[in-house]
Amino acid sequence: MKTFETDTTYTSETSERGGIITVVDTIVLNEKKIWYNSLDYMQWIANNTINTTDDIANLIKVYGLIFRSIRVSKIPNFVFFLIH
Repeated sequence: MKTFETDTTYTSETSERGGIITVVDTIVLNEKKIWYNSLDYMQWIANNTINTTDDIANLIKVYGLIFRSIRVSKIPNFVFFLIH
């Protein structure tokens, strides 16, 4: 079991970067129906110069991919959403 010393201070330089790319497509099926699609790709990277024995937090990478699709149907006097 490892012990934690409270008088130990870590100093480091940290950098973070990330980005999001979004692609959207709308398809008109007819005058009452629209199909909406969205695709998002995300990436974040955090890097630091802390020297730990296990290198637990030296580099963190997070990636994400989200796809959304929805069909919108127009009914007289209101709009109805149907999520796929």
